[in-house]
Amino acid sequence: MINRCGAGARERDSDGRARILDGQLSNRQLDDLHDMLRGLKVERKSIEEGMMFCLDHSEAADEVIDALVESLTLSAAESHVEKKMARLYLLSDILHNASAPYPKTARFRSQIESKLPRVLASFREAIQSMGRISAEHMTCVLLHPTVVLLA
Repeated sequence: MINRCGAGARERDSDGRARILDGQLSNRQLDDLHDMLRGLKVERKSIEEGMMFCLDHSEAADEVIDALVESLTLSAAESHVEKKMARLYLLSDILHNASAPYPKTARFRSQIESKLPRVLASFREAIQSMGRISAEHMTCVLLHPTVVLLA
């Protein structure tokens, strides 16, 4: 059964889940991605679940990375620094697993590579806008993630 929804065609697999065709997420999958990014925490389980969602939707790597980069480059007023840090850990995990045996995971690497300067510039701005103690704390957490990701 083929269902045209948005720009890309969708089809149901044997489990009844929407499959990705033409490299695009369905509206529901896109909503799920945004919900996952909003709910992401600086916790191992949360990052792992986010990474699995992204790998499961690797055929739509362009959309997944666009949404992640958009959430990473929101201003400090729009997104709390800890959320941005959780998303940065997710980006790192996706990049680390870009060679996983999932379809089209290599596309994650090229998508991330082209957008990474924008993400890092956004983090630099966020750190510069913080007070000295907050910036030192954030830098410490970024450099020593095992202290935070013990859960």
